[in-house]
Amino acid sequence: MRDESGKVTGVKVITMELGESDESGRRSTHEVAGSEHIIPCDLVVAAIEQK
Repeated sequence: MRDESGKVTGVKVITMELGESDESGRRSTHEVAGSEHIIPCDLVVAAIEQK
């Protein structure tokens, strides 16, 4: 989330839960209905894995 000047004011998040396993054994993820909320903050650091 950003304010009118573009400054970060929060991060919108939603809770996820694991679903049933598929044929390969991998479990899927699903959003939990009604769990969306905003975490107030003034700095966001995007951390991604790179090799």
